[in-house]
Amino acid sequence: MGNTPAGLAGFTHLNIANCGLDDQKLIWPTEITFDNSLSWHFTTASPPNNKIDFESAALHEIGHALGLIHTSNDPNIMYPTLDNGANKRSLTGDDLEGGQFCQTRSLVTIPQSGCGIELLPLAEDCNIPTHTLELLAESNIYVYPNPTINNLYISSDNLDYSFSIYDMQGQRIAGPIIPNSTRFTFSTATLSSGIYLVIIEKGNQIFNLKISKI
Repeated sequence: MGNTPAGLAGFTHLNIANCGLDDQKLIWPTEITFDNSLSWHFTTASPPNNKIDFESAALHEIGHALGLIHTSNDPNIMYPTLDNGANKRSLTGDDLEGGQFCQTRSLVTIPQSGCGIELLPLAEDCNIPTHTLELLAESNIYVYPNPTINNLYISSDNLDYSFSIYDMQGQRIAGPIIPNSTRFTFSTATLSSGIYLVIIEKGNQIFNLKISKI
């Protein structure tokens, strides 16, 4: 929480740089701020008429962090306004399509010499503790996207790890799997919507992280 530009309940701070190689812009978020002077609703219940639903506002700002802009379609998460007492907590087809497009663009290989910035897979997620992300990055392992729809990707320069996937009841869904490529694809298309646990083993290290299947 903090100060936002006048009239905005939330604001996503972005850095933007030009990439002359393909005449595109590189955009990366640095932080999201919400107006602490407003009356926010934080529980999973429907918000009362005098409060702003925080989950809906946060989902909207996360969309901006992914690269989405506003839409004129009122039902969409990326519609520019949210009334007191209303909530938008479910992604529409347009929201999903836009998010997938932005993620696909973010993973396009652009030589570092062309833009001065090396693009990395999307790995950060609010369900994964920062220390886990840091340790995975130190081991050069990236898991994305999260949430996932049809595929979960695990990438690393070294194929010296294995992973397993469990449901939240502790039942193993898959694994242990030893990837056979530096960017391994695990199909999540047949998984039911919900939260799953990915366990990655690399030598004597074990990493546990949650993923969400939409």
